[in-house]
Amino acid sequence: MYKDIMEKGSIKTRKDVSGVLSKIEFAPSCVDMGWEWKVDEIPDYGFLISVTFKRPDTHTGEMGTGCGREWFIRKDSTEKFLVLTAKCAIDFIITHEVMEAFHYRGSRIIDPHKSLEDLAYPNELGHNNIKLQSRDLNKNS
Repeated sequence: MYKDIMEKGSIKTRKDVSGVLSKIEFAPSCVDMGWEWKVDEIPDYGFLISVTFKRPDTHTGEMGTGCGREWFIRKDSTEKFLVLTAKCAIDFIITHEVMEAFHYRGSRIIDPHKSLEDLAYPNELGHNNIKLQSRDLNKNS
């Protein structure tokens, strides 16, 4: 196993997590998107961190606030583990935003909002006979 993941560290309280996250900064750049961290505690286990950011709505273009998924930080994690997980959270959002914004011939060709079935079976979209493990996937559409 990776030493950094298993190593005991100083992250023990929600205040510890928030304190570390408050030290993350961005130099002036196109990725300085007004990042703000949210921390929820899972008693006895750890924390869930997520981040909000400013971005134009993908459909209307109006500026708004987006929110990334939650990332688990176990209690007693190292500061390094928390900081690198926070970086992964930012990377994930930036990749998501690029997939939404990247168009070819006027169409979004890499859509992070598609279902697993749509991603796995792109040639079958629109057909009513798609079956996965004997389950009709179009039943709920």
